[in-house]
Amino acid sequence: MVVRIQALAVLALHVLGNLAAPTGESSAGLALAADGKIKKLFNRQEGGGEDDELVEKDADGIVVCPLKVDSCLAARQAQIEASEKAKAAKIKFNKAKKNLKKSKQAMADAEAMKAGPKKSKAKKKAGKKMEFWGKKQQQYGNEFGEAKNEWGAANRVANEEATNERKAGKKVEREDNASEREEKKKAREACSGSLNDAGECVHGGAVSA
Repeated sequence: MVVRIQALAVLALHVLGNLAAPTGESSAGLALAADGKIKKLFNRQEGGGEDDELVEKDADGIVVCPLKVDSCLAARQAQIEASEKAKAAKIKFNKAKKNLKKSKQAMADAEAMKAGPKKSKAKKKAGKKMEFWGKKQQQYGNEFGEAKNEWGAANRVANEEATNERKAGKKVEREDNASEREEKKKAREACSGSLNDAGECVHGGAVSA
């Protein structure tokens, strides 16, 4: 029992001082290190390339597929699902982080108590919570990291598909415009008068059949 309490006390000093936990302690110290890696990982931008800013998106950052192309719609759905998964993982991670902080404070309060059975009991209880939530924070942090990676990949695919849809729409528009211009050209060549706004051949105010 004494050895256990001493180990927890040493662990608390490392955690409260933001130092790495001693070798062999699977606890909050490891979670703090994981937390730092997570922040570094998730602070990077997740983009879809140089065409990203030209892609239409809704208020949640999900691509819009105006032409309803199947590949774009599928990418949009995958993007939505990845976004929801990342949000859920973030909530779990933040909960573990919050509880770890509370258990650290409980250990600090226990350390400040007068020596005796109550202090030993409080330190033991706080130590168990620190170890539990330290492991949970690390676990949820890993899950959050995987979810963020999936989200980033889904974003890139969705941006690419939305960009392809936009380019396809522009191509169709250009082809339609070219076809319309060609028809007007033929109409002008066949008309001895002039064409009105409706593309009809006009001779001295009269429209030819």
